[in-house]
Amino acid sequence: MALVGIVLSYRSIVRLGVGGVGGAQTTVIRGRLASTNDDGTVNLTYDADTVEWLRQAQRDKIAGYLGAYLIVIGTIVWGYGDLLGALLAK
Repeated sequence: MALVGIVLSYRSIVRLGVGGVGGAQTTVIRGRLASTNDDGTVNLTYDADTVEWLRQAQRDKIAGYLGAYLIVIGTIVWGYGDLLGALLAK
């Protein structure tokens, strides 16, 4: 369980290599101006590559959080799992 958590925590590094440290960078993305509204806001459209990049970045984030929880839970089970068996045997 702890090892799965480690792999999930480092999903972006496994997927992107050294450039994936800290997760996929989504601070700058490309889009096209689709339309403007009367209140001054604009509507953007993204190409398929950008949408996939954003989807993978979100998956990296979720995998990182899930991986951290699995590391903690896996470490507790790894360290104290034998005590649980002793408690249940009584």
